[in-house]
Amino acid sequence: MLRSSSPSSPSSTEKGPCSSSFLPLKALTDPAENRLRHRAAKDDPIIAGLPKKLISIYAVSLHFPEEGDTAFADELEFWEGDLSRPAAYMAAPFGLGDAERYFAIYIPGEAMEPRFRAGERVILDRIKPASINADVVVQLREDSGRSLWTIGRLSARNRSLIELMQYRDRVTSSIPHNKIKQIFPIIGMVDDDA
Repeated sequence: MLRSSSPSSPSSTEKGPCSSSFLPLKALTDPAENRLRHRAAKDDPIIAGLPKKLISIYAVSLHFPEEGDTAFADELEFWEGDLSRPAAYMAAPFGLGDAERYFAIYIPGEAMEPRFRAGERVILDRIKPASINADVVVQLREDSGRSLWTIGRLSARNRSLIELMQYRDRVTSSIPHNKIKQIFPIIGMVDDDA
């Protein structure tokens, strides 16, 4: 079950990642918050036996646009999720040195098939800039307080917008820069069925 966090709640950063309180959303991008979260994760007895280099895995769900949502909501597949608390942790794959730099998301939909399938995890880089023709996950700016995301191949970028293409239906859509919070390049994929 996904729940939204309350950044203003008292002691939201005092408890570990497996407790019932949530970390503020800035924990995704704030290096100091991220170090605290990983330190707490490594000290948690539930995951004490796991490898030392852990990356967070977040769960998101399909978002079905409502009337009045953004203009491109009818074209692209969107996800909604609370990324202030990981759903799980995994060992950093293929020798990723700085585990705090990376995070993973479970793919909830089929928009990027056959490249990525629902249920697979994609590994994202918080620091590396996305290049043209890279597969990316885009975090959108939302005035409503929701955390909306989409995925696609970054096919074009200029000063005012980016263009994303989703594979399954060969849908291409432009997203204005003022609607984008962050762009994360996908650097790997983990298939649990393999």
